[in-house]
Amino acid sequence: ELALMREDAIEAVMDSSYEEADKEFMDFLAAYSLKRDDGDIKETVLSLYDFSRGKAESEEWLRELKDIYNINGDGIESIGLYDELMDAIRARLNISAEFLRQGLKLCELSAGPYPYAPTLEKEKEALERMEALSGYEEIREALKEFSFGRLSSKKDESVDINLRERVKAYRDAAKKEVEKLRTRFFLHSGEQEIKNLKIAGDAAGVLSDLALKFDREYTRLKRDKNILDFSDIEHLALRIMRSGAAEEYREYFEEIMTDEYQDSNSVQEEILTSISRENNYFCVGDVKQSIYRFRLAEPSIFMGRYDGYENDENSVRIDLKRN
Repeated sequence: ELALMREDAIEAVMDSSYEEADKEFMDFLAAYSLKRDDGDIKETVLSLYDFSRGKAESEEWLRELKDIYNINGDGIESIGLYDELMDAIRARLNISAEFLRQGLKLCELSAGPYPYAPTLEKEKEALERMEALSGYEEIREALKEFSFGRLSSKKDESVDINLRERVKAYRDAAKKEVEKLRTRFFLHSGEQEIKNLKIAGDAAGVLSDLALKFDREYTRLKRDKNILDFSDIEHLALRIMRSGAAEEYREYFEEIMTDEYQDSNSVQEEILTSISRENNYFCVGDVKQSIYRFRLAEPSIFMGRYDGYENDENSVRIDLKRN
């Protein structure tokens, strides 16, 4: 029944949008509808709505979606997403350098391909220097100048063939990461990227408006039949906790324990943290096993807590490195 309500709600939203024939909506439709009908647009709106429901402030998140594309000046540094952009670029550089670091460890083994080490070391240091640069354009220029060198052809029978191939595999993985970095983040000039962001911001504005309209219509249909879905229950539970109930539950529970923590979303996280004290929230998880993005999981919650333990005197992090 909920599936039918979703279909009715998205149909109603699209029909009203066609009737209004707003220029931004029609331009959006012409640019992004890849099919003869608007089925792909409907799917995108529903996906955006579903994703937003994993946020503690889902409506506010949708309203502010376009703002992250705002451009406050002339350079790419002025875009609202600049910090996130630089974090993503540095993360990719770090992954590339880590592959080379792993390769260097193999080179240092007694039967390791030691002739490869100088080349890998030089490449690793270059990537680490790039990661330390402060700006987008600086990294762009450094990336233009960077290239992987030639591995030594020196033959030594003491070198293990399997170790040599493993080092090459690590290096190939580093190369692929660098190529992804170039194509995903530096394919266009900074000026062109700003233009692209303006176009994306307009599209995000239309999508967020459609998702908000769907939210209102879907909520109305559910309310008319006294139906709640799982996301409604989560948000209502959060509202109850915020109304003061959390204080009572905070004293009631001795321990709060969460397994598969990497698959939490921000609604669940706020509910659990609101009823926990400063030292009775126990979480177990592995971010590499986060496979439930389609269920609105946010692995960044796990990483935020993982990294924050170093600065929290009331908490302890235990790394389970062996099964």
